[in-house]
Amino acid sequence: MTPTAFYHLDDADELNSIRGTDDTFSSLPFIKSNNSNKSQLEGAISGTRFERSRSYLNLLHGIDWLIGPEAEIDILNLSLGLKSRDFNEHEPLQIATRYAYQSNKVVVTAAGNDGPCENTLQSLARARWVISVGATDCDRNLLDLSSRGVANKMSPTLVTNGVPNPEDYQHPNMPETARKFGPSTSLACARMSRIAAFTMSMMRFLFACMAEVQQAHVLGIFAPPIRFVVIGFADTGIFPGYQDLWNPTVRSFMANGNTSYQVSCDHNTIKSLYDIFSFLLEEKLAIELSTSPEAVRTFLNVMAIPLENRKCHEVGSGYLDLDVAIDFWTNITPVKLLKILLPRKHHGKLVYHFQDSGPIFRDSFVIYLSDMASRGPTHGDCAMMGYLRH
Repeated sequence: MTPTAFYHLDDADELNSIRGTDDTFSSLPFIKSNNSNKSQLEGAISGTRFERSRSYLNLLHGIDWLIGPEAEIDILNLSLGLKSRDFNEHEPLQIATRYAYQSNKVVVTAAGNDGPCENTLQSLARARWVISVGATDCDRNLLDLSSRGVANKMSPTLVTNGVPNPEDYQHPNMPETARKFGPSTSLACARMSRIAAFTMSMMRFLFACMAEVQQAHVLGIFAPPIRFVVIGFADTGIFPGYQDLWNPTVRSFMANGNTSYQVSCDHNTIKSLYDIFSFLLEEKLAIELSTSPEAVRTFLNVMAIPLENRKCHEVGSGYLDLDVAIDFWTNITPVKLLKILLPRKHHGKLVYHFQDSGPIFRDSFVIYLSDMASRGPTHGDCAMMGYLRH
């Protein structure tokens, strides 16, 4: 299956215009291919070295490559913004992000660091097809710098922690420029990309199980457990030393040249999914098992926790971090799942039908899978980019 991959595009200095001048930004990551020291983007952008400053045009070339078939990415983490806050759907970067969305890529953007006033969302964060991310502190308090939308008109999609972890910047190969970053929506954006990748991974595993069980249901077969290759490992970061951030189990797999391992659905998971399809068949209902950008956005919004004393145009659907996501997937039940996948008019029947149903997944599986996801990037300049291969 397609990997859930991370590539991070970020600017150190704001892009000043869209007029084709030599405006530059300096912290696009050097992306190494699996078997080469050459950046995969170097081939797409001739005559330049990718770790140096880029022009606006090269940024567009980079996005064009990232959403093509060679890159095989699912999440585009775009922590940059144009100087103007005015939304212009014909602006080249807006066209690029919309094309990524239409190509089934989840585009995550920083809300901007121009708060606390209203109507300060940076222009890329105003596009309806992106997931825009505001920033809080470690205690879930909205940062003053986090850009806001306009009441009843626009808002960031959600918010998460935008404060850097000190340990992220202690690696000896870390560029000095990366050590100077303070709290920002760029950091929040990268963390949300990680959560989106974890969520997409869980959705894919769950939907693969459901497809298998649906087929078994039609055939009258019930024979758990079903086994899937659900996760793989690859280190595509700038600095090879960052491999030490992977936990010992992952490092041992990588050292042996392995790229995947298997886990099995337990009996309870299979039974829960079997019951779901019994209900759908009985009620003559159908559900779409999709990991489209809109489907991922829906799950993220459902998982988010409302923030007290904050309005929608400030925080969107609320606060979401990896711990909250883990808790959601650890405790998801058939009722919770079907309330996401089915129209509201069918929700009344769910509680009665599944009144004794517990969580679909066992805790150890979800926590272990999330541990893999937690090795995703916290910021582009941290240079740690991993992907989950299904």
